[in-house]
Amino acid sequence: MIVMDDQRADLLLDSGAHGFPAPNLKRLANKGTVFDNTFVTTPICTPARAEMLTGCHTFHNGVPWFRRPINGDLPLLPRHFQNNGYHTLFSGKWHNDGHPSERGFDRSRRVFPADNLNQPQYAKYGHTMRFTEAEASVEGHSTALFTETALEEIESAPDDKPWFCYLGYHSPNDPFDCPQPWASQFPADEVPLPEDYFPMPPFDNGDLTIRDELLLPWPRTQQAIREYRARYWQMIAHHDAVIGSLLDSLERSGELTDTVVVFTSDHGLAVGSHGLLGKENMYDHSCRIPLIMAGPGIPTGLQIKGLTTNQDIFPTLCDLCQIPQPATPMDGLSLLSAFTPDEPFTGREFVVCAFGSPHPLDPQSWRETQRAIRTQDWKLVVDLIHRRHQLYHLATDPLEMKNLLEPWLMKNDLRWSYQPEYPQSALKVIVASLWNILLGWQQANNDPAFPLLRPMKLPTDD
Repeated sequence: MIVMDDQRADLLLDSGAHGFPAPNLKRLANKGTVFDNTFVTTPICTPARAEMLTGCHTFHNGVPWFRRPINGDLPLLPRHFQNNGYHTLFSGKWHNDGHPSERGFDRSRRVFPADNLNQPQYAKYGHTMRFTEAEASVEGHSTALFTETALEEIESAPDDKPWFCYLGYHSPNDPFDCPQPWASQFPADEVPLPEDYFPMPPFDNGDLTIRDELLLPWPRTQQAIREYRARYWQMIAHHDAVIGSLLDSLERSGELTDTVVVFTSDHGLAVGSHGLLGKENMYDHSCRIPLIMAGPGIPTGLQIKGLTTNQDIFPTLCDLCQIPQPATPMDGLSLLSAFTPDEPFTGREFVVCAFGSPHPLDPQSWRETQRAIRTQDWKLVVDLIHRRHQLYHLATDPLEMKNLLEPWLMKNDLRWSYQPEYPQSALKVIVASLWNILLGWQQANNDPAFPLLRPMKLPTDD
């Protein structure tokens, strides 16, 4: 199971439009099934990883923010596989409470950040990490070190047990430092701006002073965004090459034939889209993640458009590996039916995304700032702080550029012969339907923001 950090889905899954070369990940996709519309509930590292580990969303697993412990009543993916006879291995980024060695992994090596000797000076060393092994230290780029560890541990795994390996890369998280020759690829003046580039965010979502958004000054100049995206692309090109060598090694050893490979990420990243850099928002570029599955029982070259979530990985792996589902119910749904051609896989009717953060003036208090409900064709975003809600028709506006709830978009303007794309009466029906589904989901899932909401009042014509 390969888990990236901050990997946008569109650069891989929609790469035809972006022209981004990721030959090894494309090779993996061609050998398996791609889920085009997979989402996280909370697009920040710790909560998103807790969702994958538990198969439960944020409001059930108890992890809405950093340094929050996972609900101890929930079984974890590695422990469940360990209890069902698997030799479990971990290397890489562990951004949840405890240590992998305490959470169901028989072997855990080179754990970031807990075991990284360079961690106290992370700002200086970044992806150059150092770990103690056999009374000596080993230092190198995190992507290479974690891959090396995974291959060594797989090779030395017991022959009488199947193995489960969680390989958690820190790439392409900032700082965007990678080795040559990748660090010289993609000159900034050749990197296109995102189609949804803005120098400033279209509005204040309540989280514009968070760390990710302070990495570049506002307004985001075109040159600054090109340079930023160039370094991000370099990181992806590097880990694509390293993952290619990982797959080649497994193929040479004969392990790949009988191995289910999952490639995904904790969340996406704005990287200049909508004037943003980070992931603390409800846009698809941040909440949508890549999900590729390949191996025994998985069709090749299949693309699934139905809505899925990162919580679905846990129950799907149980079914693929023919081990029982945990006794404790999960929010995730097995995707096994997507692999059978009997009838088309439609996925979920909707997904819900959420973001809350500590108050900037009082870190002990909590602010629930954003909620979103997304269907295949529509997305409604509820702004809990400024009450500036958003509605996007994704079927015609996949980049979420036109908020249909902007007052000027809802009114006739005879001066410019402007006619609204949708009559206000139609928008009210759409919003009311999404709003009621969202409220029902929040109440059923103990969303702390539920009592904070008041009925939405749509703009009206004068």
